[in-house]
Amino acid sequence: MRLNNLSPSTLGQQQIKLYGMMQASIKKHLQGFVTSREDGALIGPFNILLNFPQLGASVWGLFDILANHSKLTPTVREIAILLTGARFSALYELYSHESVALRMGMAPELIASLAVGQRPANLSREENVAFDVISALLDGAQLPNSTFRLAEECFGADGLAEIGCCIGCYTTISVLLNTFDINVPETELGTQALA
Repeated sequence: MRLNNLSPSTLGQQQIKLYGMMQASIKKHLQGFVTSREDGALIGPFNILLNFPQLGASVWGLFDILANHSKLTPTVREIAILLTGARFSALYELYSHESVALRMGMAPELIASLAVGQRPANLSREENVAFDVISALLDGAQLPNSTFRLAEECFGADGLAEIGCCIGCYTTISVLLNTFDINVPETELGTQALA
């Protein structure tokens, strides 16, 4: 880890506001995994965003819109997040959203396949289309017309834009996690499995 975790008592005014917004969203959307230390210091991507509050507030604003105003099903959203985390080998991202997906009721086999960037068996038609779109975009490719038409039929233009924004948001978070060497809580190199 290349950044110190900021204790709530050391935060400046802009950081305090961002900390409050993050705490509210964590409580609402991000349960089932470690997000802070006992002293209230946030860890993972949350700490990174606090260290750079101008950038952090912008990234968090996009996260907040995606979390609170999504037109996508929760499963499609998690497919996008897990595939993005897998693409960048962002260990904390995978750790956290594997937990979110499990709490949502996604099958462990489905989650495990997505976490290594593979297509799971037994996806619905909409989930298969989402997988194709997300995979192509993560590979840096423009969507072929046939894929775009199917995706537009499944998700509409608004849903497609949201998929793109979700990939962009979690790409930013994954790259920041990798930049600052953020691993799974309580592991040396992120290699130990956590329940």
